[in-house]
Amino acid sequence: NVPLNLRGNLLENDQILAAFKQEIDWEDEPLLKVYDMAIQLIRGDGAAGEQAYRELKRLLTLYAREIPFKALKQFHALCRNYCTREYNKSRGAFLHELFALYQEHLELGPLFYQQKLTPATLRNIVVCALRTEAYDWVAQFLEAYRDRISSTNQPQAIYRFNLANYHIALGDYERALDCLTDRYDDIYYQRAAKRMELKIYYEIDLEVLDAKIAAFKIYIYRISKKVLPAIPREGNNNFIDLLKQIRRTNTRFNLPRIQKLTEKVSTKTSIAERDWLLQKLKKLTQD
Repeated sequence: NVPLNLRGNLLENDQILAAFKQEIDWEDEPLLKVYDMAIQLIRGDGAAGEQAYRELKRLLTLYAREIPFKALKQFHALCRNYCTREYNKSRGAFLHELFALYQEHLELGPLFYQQKLTPATLRNIVVCALRTEAYDWVAQFLEAYRDRISSTNQPQAIYRFNLANYHIALGDYERALDCLTDRYDDIYYQRAAKRMELKIYYEIDLEVLDAKIAAFKIYIYRISKKVLPAIPREGNNNFIDLLKQIRRTNTRFNLPRIQKLTEKVSTKTSIAERDWLLQKLKKLTQD
């Protein structure tokens, strides 16, 4: 048993690893090699970070049977987090890399909790797959796991929420609205469902959109006083404000304004639905 923790102090981990290197044959200890590469991945950036990621993936495949499953889950999560981080840096290739990891980890088992998927894991997989346009795969995945959602009192509501996201990606907005009739206990899903409704109303150009935007603004203001931390509050408010600006009549066909809004959406530190907003701005330049 190696007393290492990837979430702990990296310097402390390095010191432990250095001590082991002096006392044992490093090549005979696969787990130590994997920990060492994981620490390099956490510390690495740019080319060094990617090299550490590739090597860590190789080691995890090579030594999968020799690493305790609990540790293996942690290493796999580290790989997914790295791909997510790189994708968020506008390295688009890592979106497909992340989707491939999700597919692999569904087969290997590290994504499961009590043989089921948590709502967050299910949602992350669906969002990633939809962004790669793997629509048929998402439909099959949701059907396969609709009764395998853990850690919630509303598993079917969570299933329908993700199904709504799938229908939005296909442009089937009426069916998406039909999936958003649940009242969610979780505040995350309350916010996300309201944003999803705004996206649908924008797409079908209903006059009710302005009233819905105003209502969402009031909702964010009210819950901010009690349960909504600063970062998600800022992200949702930025989404509201930028959606209103995109919707203005003087934005369409106004290339300088569209470019300015695109830069604003791209550079905001905290903003909900960034990718969707950028898609809508890009479409305005094509209409």
